[in-house]
Amino acid sequence: MVLLQIVAIKKMELPPLKKAEGEREFRVEVDILNRMDHPNLVSFIGY
Repeated sequence: MVLLQIVAIKKMELPPLKKAEGEREFRVEVDILNRMDHPNLVSFIGY
């Protein structure tokens, strides 16, 4: 039996000078989305 799971991927690519700031913003956004419960959002598997 084959199980398929639909996933959404958010990719972070930033220039070196913006990397620390961008990573912080990315983690905040992931944390906020992880707390939300909405039928149009998929569950988080990891990041």
